[in-house]
Amino acid sequence: NRPNPCVCSCWSPLPLSKSTYEPQEVEFEFERWAQLQVRLKSLDANLCAEAASMHKTTHPSSALMKLIWHMSLDAGLLITYALSTAAGSPFVTPSMSPNSRPSLQRAQAALNAANELATQLHEQHFAQMYIGSSKKAFELIASCLTHDFSAADRGFAQSLLTTLIKKYKTQRWSSTKPQLSQLSLF
Repeated sequence: NRPNPCVCSCWSPLPLSKSTYEPQEVEFEFERWAQLQVRLKSLDANLCAEAASMHKTTHPSSALMKLIWHMSLDAGLLITYALSTAAGSPFVTPSMSPNSRPSLQRAQAALNAANELATQLHEQHFAQMYIGSSKKAFELIASCLTHDFSAADRGFAQSLLTTLIKKYKTQRWSSTKPQLSQLSLF
């Protein structure tokens, strides 16, 4: 519906518009990781070799990317989704339903939430996991334990599950519903 490529449908010039959101480093690193993962599967031997070299020499700085950098694409995506789920759902905020937020904003929120939880785990700080999302997070990570994933992916997923379960058990829950205050027994 735009009158031309540089003008919005509301007739505002696009080059004059400013984004209010500044991307975080984890987003750039995640994009780079996904790109390299896809290139590693390329049928072009030169492209694959170049990607392998770049993958080995790149050292990510964000906690999430340090966790998933050496994982396969499938396992890395599952772990990222699991960590963002465990950190609390970035897909629903009190003011907005998931359908009213653009997909890019939901993806940015998910990456940043996953990175925040990964940072807490990396620094061995108390990591908060939300009651409603923890079961789904455990299921997502556990799905990396199947034979479809590499031994490195399975080993990492098992270690992450162990770490999260230890952190989860140490939390104290209080609730008006007695069954919720027993979650430390999980």
